[in-house]
Amino acid sequence: MIVNGDTLDEEDEAFFVTLSNPINAKFAQGTGTGTIVNDDVPTINRLMSEVAGLPIGAGPQQSLTGKLRAAEQSLARGNRTAAMNQLGAFINELEALARSGRLSPAAATALIDRTRALLASLS
Repeated sequence: MIVNGDTLDEEDEAFFVTLSNPINAKFAQGTGTGTIVNDDVPTINRLMSEVAGLPIGAGPQQSLTGKLRAAEQSLARGNRTAAMNQLGAFINELEALARSGRLSPAAATALIDRTRALLASLS
């Protein structure tokens, strides 16, 4: 099956297939499921958008967003090392918010995983 790609960072998507009316063949099973696995690297803008939707209050949101903006600016200047350090600080703050109970572990883990994927693409 051909799947047209895009550059959007999305969740994996499941789909169902039902086959019918075979010609010169028989189906052992006429239904099945598949998964389109997201292989796109998350972007800093996507991370900022996700941070904006977190129920953590304005202060922590601004702090997290500030780290992401700093990383974005470092990348724009070609300073990959600084950007990676700033993304590391972003991860550290997410972990601290989760430990303190201000951010759910699931939300923190999802953002940390996406940030690590972004870091891997930069190394």
